[in-house]
Amino acid sequence: MPRASARARSGPDSVFPGLGGEGLVAGADAEMPRMAGTRPAPQPNPLAVMDHSAVPPVAGEAYDLRLPALDADGIAEVGVKLPYVAVPTGTYAGWNLRAEGFAAGELCSLTGSFVPFPAGAMAEDGREPLGDRYADEAAYRAALRQAAEGLVEGRLMLAGDIDLVLDAAPPLEPAAQ
Repeated sequence: MPRASARARSGPDSVFPGLGGEGLVAGADAEMPRMAGTRPAPQPNPLAVMDHSAVPPVAGEAYDLRLPALDADGIAEVGVKLPYVAVPTGTYAGWNLRAEGFAAGELCSLTGSFVPFPAGAMAEDGREPLGDRYADEAAYRAALRQAAEGLVEGRLMLAGDIDLVLDAAPPLEPAAQ
């Protein structure tokens, strides 16, 4: 064990914004871009301090909810961005909205969502079209490799996983509109 601990390095620097707030916004200030004619406006689930000395537990003061600030694509600006998120073919979110018949419009926070970028400019979609982001498949793959190498440099991914990431990458194909 002494030999292993002598080789040990400290972990990577944190990319979590913490409660200091840089990269976080109030829940009401998180605004999604216009996508396919709609602008999703999810309402964060309220959280409260719970008093478990009572039965049933009693909700106390509400937590001040903070969410990651979003970029023009609706993707969180902070945190670890996997290569597919750093070099996107659509908007990735860690939540989804429930469908009709299942508390429509409420958050289904354990199920993420993906909304592909439009193939070309569309008045009803404010995100940059896929065709304007990457010149071709080679440019897209080069950007993915660069994002993966950045994670390796930051000690958040193993160098041996770069080819796995590239092999499993979503294709650079515009979504059917």
